[in-house]
Amino acid sequence: MKYFECLPSDAGKFISQLADVREVRLRNGKPIRLNVGGKWFWLGKNCLQTSCLGALNFQSVCDEFVKKACNQSVYAYEKMLAQGFFTMSDGCRVGVCGVMGANGVFQQYTSVCVRTAKYHSCVDVALNNSFIVAGPPRSGKTTFLRDFACKTSAFCNVVVVDERGELSCCEGFDKKSFCDVFRYTDKKYAFQVAVRTMSPDWIVCDELSQGEISLLENAVTCGVKVAASLHASGVEEVRQKLGQAVNVFNNVVLLKQDTFIQTVQNLTKTSKQLTNLA
Repeated sequence: MKYFECLPSDAGKFISQLADVREVRLRNGKPIRLNVGGKWFWLGKNCLQTSCLGALNFQSVCDEFVKKACNQSVYAYEKMLAQGFFTMSDGCRVGVCGVMGANGVFQQYTSVCVRTAKYHSCVDVALNNSFIVAGPPRSGKTTFLRDFACKTSAFCNVVVVDERGELSCCEGFDKKSFCDVFRYTDKKYAFQVAVRTMSPDWIVCDELSQGEISLLENAVTCGVKVAASLHASGVEEVRQKLGQAVNVFNNVVLLKQDTFIQTVQNLTKTSKQLTNLA
C-alpha cells in the first residue's frame, strides 16, 4: 500500500500527483504539512499553501492513517510502534507519537511523520569492498543500501541484517533480490549466525551504533565484506565514530540531504563526486 492511500481520500489523491514529496506531517485537528522539493507547504483544497490559513485539517487523521497503513491489524505492528516507528510496504518510514498506555502500547496516535523513500542508485564501481554510507537523516542511506543489496545479490551471497524491518520490508524486495534476510533480530545474533552458517560474501545492515562496530570488524576478519550506514555529516566525523575500525572500510559514500549528490571517498585518499545518480 502506498502512503497516500492511507490519507483522507481528497488529500491522498492530490498528494499522489505531486512530484518529489519528501515528508508528510499529520497532527490531529491541524493542517497537513508537506515537504515538497525541499520546501514546506500546507495542504489546501487541491493546492499547496505557504500559509496555514484555510488549509485542510482532519480531526482523527493520525489514528486513521496508522490503521490503514497497518492493514487494519495494528496489533501485528505493536512491537515496532512501541519503538515509535514502522516501515510501510512502499519503503516509507512512519514515525508516530501519542498517548502511551501502561502496557507499552499506544492508546492514541496524535502525530505522524511520513518520510518517503528517496531512491539512490548505488555506484557499482566504487563499492567492490567494504564501505560505509554516511549522511544526515532523510539523505537516503537506507534506500541506497537496499538497492546495493538487491543488485549485489544477483552475483554474490548477500545477508541482510534488518533489525528494524526497514531494509527488506518494502514492496517488491523479496521478488527483486536473492538476499538471505535476518529480520527483527538484533545485530549481534544475526552477525554471529550469518558468518557461521550462511557463508556470505556480503553482510548489509542499517543504522550502525558505536557498540556494534566490533561485529563488523569480526565479520571482515572472517573474510566477509560489510556495508552499513552511519549518521555523520562528513569524512572526519566518520573517522571519529569508527575509531580504529576505520581500517575495516575502504570507502565512505556521503549522501546529502535533499539532493541526489553522492561523494564516494576512500577513507585515506581523495574523493570523487558523482551527481544525478538517482
